[in-house]
Amino acid sequence: MNNSMEGKSPKQIFNTVKIMHLAICTGPLIFAIAMAYLVSLGESFGVTGISSTLILLIAVLLFVTGIFLSNILYKKKIDTIIESYNIKDKFAIFTGAFILKLALLEAPALLCVVGFMLTADYKLLIPVGIILLFMYFSAPTLSKLTNDLKLTPDQIKELS
Repeated sequence: MNNSMEGKSPKQIFNTVKIMHLAICTGPLIFAIAMAYLVSLGESFGVTGISSTLILLIAVLLFVTGIFLSNILYKKKIDTIIESYNIKDKFAIFTGAFILKLALLEAPALLCVVGFMLTADYKLLIPVGIILLFMYFSAPTLSKLTNDLKLTPDQIKELS
């Protein structure tokens, strides 16, 4: 079990996972806003010979691959949960799977922001918005946890 979860109630662990989700989603957003502001001020990070179209293509391919791969790996990890596991063991598995899922989605968003920083092509921010929306709708909710973690009615009460 992860030391950071020892001694915490299931409700505290659930709230920690929700905060981690928010933090992971906020990183690319703040980075994109900061770079858009700097580019709008005329700051030049430009590197000659970099094609924004190529970066966009790579980012979209990474995003599509990330969606499928993140869902497959998440499901594979979640499927290792046995109904007899206690709720903290279930959360330990869930937390690792959830962070991996978000990381596979965050990478293409960061690539697009870096590409935008280098090329000043605002269309590279469009996939960032789409990815952030996708990440936002991946937020952990009680209903998702109930289904994914095979929570018993008593375990659900511990989260409420």
